[in-house]
Amino acid sequence: CQDLGQTWACSNATMLSWYGIFQGVFPIHWLGDREEFFQTEQVALPPWFAILKKAGYRNQVRTVGILSFMNKVDTSFGSDLSEFDEFVQTPMGEIHWRDYYKQIPDREKAAFESAKQSVRDHPAGKNSQFIALDSTHWGYFWPEDFKLPYPEYFDGGSPPAFPDEEDIVLLKRRYFNAVSWVDHQIGDFVSFLKEEGRYEDSIIIVTGDHGEEFHENGSWFHSSSLYPVQVQVPILVKWPKGTEAPELSSASHLDLLPSLMDYLEVETDVALPGRSLLNESSGVRTQMSFACNTGVTGVCMAWYREGFTATFRWENPWRHATPERIYLDDILDPSGKTLDLDTSAEWDIALIKLFPDAAERMFTQIEMAEED
Repeated sequence: CQDLGQTWACSNATMLSWYGIFQGVFPIHWLGDREEFFQTEQVALPPWFAILKKAGYRNQVRTVGILSFMNKVDTSFGSDLSEFDEFVQTPMGEIHWRDYYKQIPDREKAAFESAKQSVRDHPAGKNSQFIALDSTHWGYFWPEDFKLPYPEYFDGGSPPAFPDEEDIVLLKRRYFNAVSWVDHQIGDFVSFLKEEGRYEDSIIIVTGDHGEEFHENGSWFHSSSLYPVQVQVPILVKWPKGTEAPELSSASHLDLLPSLMDYLEVETDVALPGRSLLNESSGVRTQMSFACNTGVTGVCMAWYREGFTATFRWENPWRHATPERIYLDDILDPSGKTLDLDTSAEWDIALIKLFPDAAERMFTQIEMAEED
Protein backbone atom coordinates (compact mmCIF):
# COMPACT_ATOMS: atom_id res chain seq x y z
CA CYS A 1 0.00 0.00 0.00
CA GLN A 2 0.98 3.60 -0.48
CA ASP A 3 2.62 5.22 2.56
CA LEU A 4 0.16 7.94 3.57
CA GLY A 5 1.46 8.91 7.02
CA GLN A 6 -1.27 9.99 9.46
CA THR A 7 -4.72 9.30 8.04
CA TRP A 8 -7.93 11.02 9.05
CA ALA A 9 -11.68 10.56 8.72
CA CYS A 10 -13.61 13.62 7.63
CA SER A 11 -16.12 13.11 10.47
CA ASN A 12 -16.72 11.24 13.70
CA ALA A 13 -19.92 9.65 12.35
CA THR A 14 -20.87 7.29 9.55
CA MET A 15 -23.32 9.32 7.45
CA LEU A 16 -21.09 12.41 7.38
CA SER A 17 -17.96 10.43 6.49
CA TRP A 18 -19.67 8.49 3.73
CA TYR A 19 -21.01 11.78 2.37
CA GLY A 20 -17.53 13.31 2.40
CA ILE A 21 -15.98 10.29 0.67
CA PHE A 22 -18.53 9.91 -2.14
CA GLN A 23 -19.33 13.60 -2.70
CA GLY A 24 -15.73 14.76 -2.19
CA VAL A 25 -16.83 17.84 -0.24
CA PHE A 26 -16.81 18.92 3.39
CA PRO A 27 -19.41 16.98 5.43
CA ILE A 28 -20.78 20.30 6.63
CA HIS A 29 -22.84 20.36 3.40
CA TRP A 30 -24.56 17.07 4.25
CA LEU A 31 -27.66 18.71 5.69
CA GLY A 32 -28.28 20.63 2.48
CA ASP A 33 -28.50 17.45 0.42
CA ARG A 34 -30.63 15.80 3.09
CA GLU A 35 -33.11 18.69 3.10
CA GLU A 36 -33.13 18.69 -0.70
CA PHE A 37 -34.24 15.07 -0.60
CA PHE A 38 -37.06 15.86 1.83
CA GLN A 39 -38.26 18.66 -0.46
CA THR A 40 -37.80 17.06 -3.88
CA GLU A 41 -37.14 13.35 -3.18
CA GLN A 42 -34.32 13.68 -5.70
CA VAL A 43 -30.59 13.60 -4.97
CA ALA A 44 -28.14 13.15 -7.84
CA LEU A 45 -25.78 10.20 -8.16
CA PRO A 46 -22.66 11.21 -6.17
CA PRO A 47 -19.52 12.04 -8.19
CA TRP A 48 -17.70 8.90 -6.96
CA PHE A 49 -20.19 6.59 -8.67
CA ALA A 50 -21.01 8.91 -11.57
CA ILE A 51 -17.34 9.03 -12.59
CA LEU A 52 -16.95 5.26 -12.41
CA LYS A 53 -20.15 4.72 -14.37
CA LYS A 54 -19.03 7.11 -17.09
CA ALA A 55 -15.70 5.24 -17.26
CA GLY A 56 -17.58 2.01 -17.96
CA TYR A 57 -17.42 0.39 -14.53
CA ARG A 58 -20.21 -1.72 -13.06
CA ASN A 59 -21.15 0.03 -9.80
CA GLN A 60 -22.05 -2.41 -7.06
CA VAL A 61 -22.86 -1.65 -3.42
CA ARG A 62 -23.11 -4.31 -0.73
CA THR A 63 -23.85 -3.12 2.79
CA VAL A 64 -24.54 -4.95 6.01
CA GLY A 65 -25.92 -2.04 8.03
CA ILE A 66 -29.40 -0.51 7.95
CA LEU A 67 -29.01 2.53 5.70
CA SER A 68 -32.33 4.23 6.44
CA PHE A 69 -30.83 5.83 9.56
CA MET A 70 -30.36 9.59 8.89
CA ASN A 71 -31.01 9.06 5.15
CA LYS A 72 -27.63 7.44 4.54
CA VAL A 73 -28.89 5.93 1.29
CA ASP A 74 -29.85 9.18 -0.40
CA THR A 75 -26.96 11.37 0.77
CA SER A 76 -24.37 8.65 0.07
CA PHE A 77 -25.73 7.02 -3.08
CA GLY A 78 -28.38 9.34 -4.52
CA SER A 79 -32.13 8.79 -4.67
CA ASP A 80 -32.22 6.58 -7.79
CA LEU A 81 -30.71 3.21 -6.88
CA SER A 82 -31.45 1.90 -10.39
CA GLU A 83 -28.26 3.78 -11.33
CA PHE A 84 -26.37 0.87 -9.72
CA ASP A 85 -25.81 -2.51 -11.31
CA GLU A 86 -26.30 -4.11 -7.91
CA PHE A 87 -27.36 -2.61 -4.57
CA VAL A 88 -27.74 -4.78 -1.47
CA GLN A 89 -28.84 -3.40 1.90
CA THR A 90 -30.78 -4.45 5.00
CA PRO A 91 -34.25 -2.86 4.81
CA MET A 92 -35.51 -1.35 8.06
CA GLY A 93 -38.48 -3.15 9.53
CA GLU A 94 -37.83 -6.57 8.00
CA ILE A 95 -35.81 -7.79 10.94
CA HIS A 96 -35.78 -7.15 14.70
CA TRP A 97 -32.68 -5.30 15.85
CA ARG A 98 -31.57 -8.17 18.13
CA ASP A 99 -31.70 -10.62 15.23
CA TYR A 100 -30.04 -8.06 12.96
CA TYR A 101 -26.98 -7.88 15.20
CA LYS A 102 -26.73 -11.67 15.40
CA GLN A 103 -26.78 -11.93 11.61
CA ILE A 104 -24.06 -9.34 10.90
CA PRO A 105 -21.18 -11.86 10.39
CA ASP A 106 -23.31 -14.02 8.06
CA ARG A 107 -24.36 -10.95 6.08
CA GLU A 108 -20.70 -9.99 5.71
CA LYS A 109 -19.84 -13.47 4.46
CA ALA A 110 -22.66 -13.24 1.93
CA ALA A 111 -21.47 -9.81 0.75
CA PHE A 112 -17.97 -11.09 0.03
CA GLU A 113 -19.23 -14.25 -1.67
CA SER A 114 -21.48 -12.15 -3.88
CA ALA A 115 -18.56 -9.85 -4.73
CA LYS A 116 -16.40 -12.86 -5.61
CA GLN A 117 -19.09 -14.22 -7.93
CA SER A 118 -19.35 -10.84 -9.64
CA VAL A 119 -15.60 -10.91 -10.31
CA ARG A 120 -15.89 -14.41 -11.77
CA ASP A 121 -18.84 -13.40 -13.93
CA HIS A 122 -17.01 -10.41 -15.41
CA PRO A 123 -13.48 -11.54 -16.27
CA ALA A 124 -12.87 -8.49 -18.47
CA GLY A 125 -12.78 -6.29 -15.36
CA LYS A 126 -14.38 -2.87 -14.87
CA ASN A 127 -15.92 -3.99 -11.58
CA SER A 128 -16.48 -1.35 -8.89
CA GLN A 129 -17.35 -2.82 -5.49
CA PHE A 130 -18.23 -0.93 -2.32
CA ILE A 131 -18.56 -3.34 0.61
CA ALA A 132 -19.59 -1.85 3.97
CA LEU A 133 -18.95 -4.10 6.97
CA ASP A 134 -20.51 -3.67 10.41
CA SER A 135 -18.74 -6.10 12.77
CA THR A 136 -16.38 -3.44 14.07
CA HIS A 137 -19.28 -1.15 14.99
CA TRP A 138 -20.49 -1.41 18.60
CA GLY A 139 -21.32 -4.04 19.88
CA TYR A 140 -18.59 -5.88 17.86
CA PHE A 141 -19.32 -9.27 16.30
CA TRP A 142 -17.80 -12.39 14.73
CA PRO A 143 -18.98 -15.93 13.84
CA GLU A 144 -19.20 -18.50 16.60
CA ASP A 145 -16.57 -20.70 14.94
CA PHE A 146 -14.02 -17.87 14.47
CA LYS A 147 -10.76 -18.37 16.40
CA LEU A 148 -10.44 -15.33 18.66
CA PRO A 149 -7.14 -13.64 19.50
CA TYR A 150 -8.66 -12.67 22.87
CA PRO A 151 -10.90 -15.42 24.33
CA GLU A 152 -11.55 -13.31 27.44
CA TYR A 153 -13.53 -10.18 26.56
CA PHE A 154 -16.46 -8.02 27.66
CA ASP A 155 -19.63 -10.03 27.11
CA GLY A 156 -22.21 -7.89 28.86
CA GLY A 157 -24.89 -5.58 27.58
CA SER A 158 -24.30 -1.86 27.52
CA PRO A 159 -20.80 -0.59 28.36
CA PRO A 160 -20.42 0.67 31.95
CA ALA A 161 -20.87 4.40 32.44
CA PHE A 162 -18.05 4.55 34.99
CA PRO A 163 -15.61 1.84 33.89
CA ASP A 164 -12.55 0.70 35.77
CA GLU A 165 -9.33 -0.32 34.03
CA GLU A 166 -10.42 -3.95 33.67
CA ASP A 167 -13.71 -2.94 32.01
CA ILE A 168 -11.82 -0.90 29.43
CA VAL A 169 -9.33 -3.70 28.71
CA LEU A 170 -12.11 -6.26 28.25
CA LEU A 171 -14.09 -3.97 25.94
CA LYS A 172 -10.99 -3.28 23.88
CA ARG A 173 -10.47 -7.03 23.56
CA ARG A 174 -13.99 -7.44 22.23
CA TYR A 175 -13.25 -4.73 19.66
CA PHE A 176 -9.92 -6.33 18.70
CA ASN A 177 -11.71 -9.66 18.17
CA ALA A 178 -14.11 -7.97 15.74
CA VAL A 179 -11.21 -6.21 13.98
CA SER A 180 -9.48 -9.56 13.62
CA TRP A 181 -12.60 -11.04 12.00
CA VAL A 182 -12.86 -8.14 9.52
CA ASP A 183 -9.13 -8.39 8.79
CA HIS A 184 -9.60 -12.10 8.10
CA GLN A 185 -12.41 -11.39 5.60
CA ILE A 186 -10.42 -8.74 3.75
CA GLY A 187 -7.38 -11.01 3.64
CA ASP A 188 -9.48 -13.81 2.19
CA PHE A 189 -10.87 -11.51 -0.53
CA VAL A 190 -7.39 -10.26 -1.43
CA SER A 191 -6.19 -13.87 -1.69
CA PHE A 192 -9.15 -14.58 -3.98
CA LEU A 193 -8.18 -11.68 -6.27
CA LYS A 194 -4.64 -13.06 -6.47
CA GLU A 195 -5.90 -16.56 -7.30
CA GLU A 196 -8.10 -15.11 -10.05
CA GLY A 197 -5.20 -13.09 -11.46
CA ARG A 198 -7.02 -9.83 -10.74
CA TYR A 199 -5.01 -8.44 -7.83
CA GLU A 200 -2.27 -6.57 -9.72
CA ASP A 201 -4.77 -4.62 -11.82
CA SER A 202 -7.04 -3.72 -8.89
CA ILE A 203 -7.37 -0.58 -6.81
CA ILE A 204 -8.10 -1.66 -3.24
CA ILE A 205 -9.10 0.89 -0.60
CA VAL A 206 -9.68 -0.10 3.03
CA THR A 207 -10.80 2.51 5.55
CA GLY A 208 -13.05 3.12 8.53
CA ASP A 209 -15.70 5.81 8.62
CA HIS A 210 -14.68 6.86 12.14
CA GLY A 211 -12.48 5.78 15.01
CA GLU A 212 -13.45 4.27 18.34
CA GLU A 213 -12.75 5.75 21.76
CA PHE A 214 -12.32 3.59 24.83
CA HIS A 215 -12.54 6.26 27.53
CA GLU A 216 -9.23 7.89 26.61
CA ASN A 217 -11.10 11.19 26.97
CA GLY A 218 -14.06 10.01 29.03
CA SER A 219 -16.35 8.69 26.27
CA TRP A 220 -17.23 5.43 24.58
CA PHE A 221 -16.87 4.71 20.87
CA HIS A 222 -17.63 7.69 18.55
CA SER A 223 -19.84 10.68 17.63
CA SER A 224 -18.95 12.62 20.77
CA SER A 225 -15.72 14.50 20.00
CA LEU A 226 -13.07 15.24 17.39
CA TYR A 227 -10.20 13.90 19.47
CA PRO A 228 -7.82 11.83 17.31
CA VAL A 229 -9.07 8.53 18.77
CA GLN A 230 -12.45 9.20 17.12
CA VAL A 231 -11.22 10.54 13.77
CA GLN A 232 -7.84 8.95 13.07
CA VAL A 233 -8.63 5.92 10.93
CA PRO A 234 -6.71 3.53 8.69
CA ILE A 235 -6.70 4.48 5.01
CA LEU A 236 -4.98 1.76 3.01
CA VAL A 237 -4.70 2.23 -0.75
CA LYS A 238 -3.22 -0.40 -3.09
CA TRP A 239 -2.83 0.94 -6.62
CA PRO A 240 -2.50 -1.18 -9.77
CA LYS A 241 0.99 -2.46 -10.47
CA GLY A 242 3.23 0.17 -12.02
CA THR A 243 1.37 3.16 -10.54
CA GLU A 244 3.74 5.78 -9.12
CA ALA A 245 2.38 6.70 -5.70
CA PRO A 246 4.53 9.06 -3.60
CA GLU A 247 5.09 8.83 0.14
CA LEU A 248 2.96 11.41 1.96
CA SER A 249 2.88 12.80 5.50
CA SER A 250 -0.91 12.71 5.88
CA ALA A 251 -4.13 11.92 4.03
CA SER A 252 -7.88 12.15 4.51
CA HIS A 253 -11.14 10.67 3.27
CA LEU A 254 -11.48 13.87 1.24
CA ASP A 255 -8.41 12.88 -0.81
CA LEU A 256 -9.94 9.65 -2.13
CA LEU A 257 -12.25 11.12 -4.78
CA PRO A 258 -9.57 13.45 -6.24
CA SER A 259 -7.21 10.46 -6.35
CA LEU A 260 -9.74 8.32 -8.23
CA MET A 261 -10.34 11.18 -10.68
CA ASP A 262 -6.60 11.61 -11.16
CA TYR A 263 -6.08 7.91 -11.87
CA LEU A 264 -8.99 7.82 -14.35
CA GLU A 265 -7.85 11.15 -15.86
CA VAL A 266 -11.17 12.85 -15.12
CA GLU A 267 -11.28 16.62 -14.89
CA THR A 268 -13.75 18.80 -13.01
CA ASP A 269 -14.47 22.50 -12.68
CA VAL A 270 -15.47 22.01 -9.04
CA ALA A 271 -12.83 23.01 -6.48
CA LEU A 272 -12.55 19.95 -4.25
CA PRO A 273 -10.98 20.37 -0.80
CA GLY A 274 -8.97 17.15 -1.08
CA ARG A 275 -5.84 16.43 -3.13
CA SER A 276 -4.82 13.52 -5.28
CA LEU A 277 -2.70 11.02 -3.40
CA LEU A 278 -0.87 10.37 -6.67
CA ASN A 279 0.63 13.87 -6.76
CA GLU A 280 3.66 14.95 -4.82
CA SER A 281 2.61 17.19 -1.97
CA SER A 282 3.57 20.86 -2.32
CA GLY A 283 3.86 20.93 1.44
CA VAL A 284 2.35 19.46 4.56
CA ARG A 285 -1.43 19.54 4.27
CA THR A 286 -3.99 20.48 6.91
CA GLN A 287 -6.54 17.72 7.46
CA MET A 288 -10.05 18.64 8.61
CA SER A 289 -12.74 16.73 10.49
CA PHE A 290 -16.32 17.70 11.33
CA ALA A 291 -18.45 16.57 14.25
CA CYS A 292 -21.81 14.88 13.99
CA ASN A 293 -22.37 15.24 17.74
CA THR A 294 -20.08 17.58 19.64
CA GLY A 295 -20.48 15.86 23.02
CA VAL A 296 -19.18 17.67 26.08
CA THR A 297 -16.42 19.42 24.12
CA GLY A 298 -18.72 21.54 21.94
CA VAL A 299 -16.12 21.38 19.15
CA CYS A 300 -17.71 21.35 15.67
CA MET A 301 -14.60 21.30 13.46
CA ALA A 302 -10.92 20.53 13.96
CA TRP A 303 -7.84 21.18 11.82
CA TYR A 304 -4.77 18.95 12.18
CA ARG A 305 -1.29 19.74 10.86
CA GLU A 306 2.18 18.62 12.01
CA GLY A 307 0.93 17.75 15.49
CA PHE A 308 -0.93 21.03 16.00
CA THR A 309 -4.72 21.10 16.34
CA ALA A 310 -7.08 24.04 15.89
CA THR A 311 -10.65 23.62 17.14
CA PHE A 312 -13.73 25.64 16.20
CA ARG A 313 -17.30 26.11 17.40
CA TRP A 314 -20.50 27.56 16.00
CA GLU A 315 -24.10 27.97 17.02
CA ASN A 316 -26.61 25.12 16.65
CA PRO A 317 -24.00 22.40 15.94
CA TRP A 318 -26.60 19.62 16.03
CA ARG A 319 -28.16 20.96 12.80
CA HIS A 320 -25.01 19.88 10.90
CA ALA A 321 -25.61 22.94 8.70
CA THR A 322 -23.22 25.52 7.26
CA PRO A 323 -22.75 28.16 10.01
CA GLU A 324 -22.96 31.90 9.47
CA ARG A 325 -20.05 32.55 11.82
CA ILE A 326 -17.23 30.28 13.00
CA TYR A 327 -15.50 30.83 16.34
CA LEU A 328 -11.89 29.80 16.95
CA ASP A 329 -11.99 27.71 20.10
CA ASP A 330 -8.38 26.75 20.75
CA ILE A 331 -5.00 25.94 19.22
CA LEU A 332 -3.11 23.05 20.80
CA ASP A 333 0.57 22.24 20.38
CA PRO A 334 1.80 18.66 19.76
CA SER A 335 1.86 18.00 23.54
CA GLY A 336 -1.81 18.95 23.82
CA LYS A 337 -1.25 22.28 25.57
CA THR A 338 -3.01 25.50 24.58
CA LEU A 339 -0.77 28.08 22.95
CA ASP A 340 0.25 30.90 25.32
CA LEU A 341 -1.19 33.86 23.41
CA ASP A 342 -2.88 37.02 24.67
CA THR A 343 -4.48 39.06 21.90
CA SER A 344 -6.88 38.20 19.09
CA ALA A 345 -4.28 39.35 16.58
CA GLU A 346 -1.77 36.83 17.96
CA TRP A 347 -4.33 34.04 17.64
CA ASP A 348 -5.12 35.07 14.05
CA ILE A 349 -1.43 35.10 13.12
CA ALA A 350 -0.84 31.71 14.78
CA LEU A 351 -3.82 30.16 12.97
CA ILE A 352 -2.62 31.33 9.56
CA LYS A 353 1.01 30.40 10.24
CA LEU A 354 0.32 26.90 11.57
CA PHE A 355 -2.41 26.04 9.02
CA PRO A 356 -1.38 28.07 5.95
CA ASP A 357 -3.32 25.98 3.41
CA ALA A 358 -6.57 25.59 5.32
CA ALA A 359 -8.38 28.87 4.83
CA GLU A 360 -8.13 28.95 1.03
CA ARG A 361 -9.56 25.43 0.81
CA MET A 362 -12.56 26.24 2.98
CA PHE A 363 -13.49 29.87 2.40
CA THR A 364 -13.90 32.20 -0.54
CA GLN A 365 -13.63 35.22 1.77
CA ILE A 366 -12.47 35.65 5.37
CA GLU A 367 -13.27 38.45 7.75
CA MET A 368 -11.57 38.22 11.14
CA ALA A 369 -13.80 39.60 13.91
CA GLU A 370 -12.56 40.26 17.43
CA GLU A 371 -15.02 38.94 20.00
CA ASP A 372 -15.47 40.03 23.61
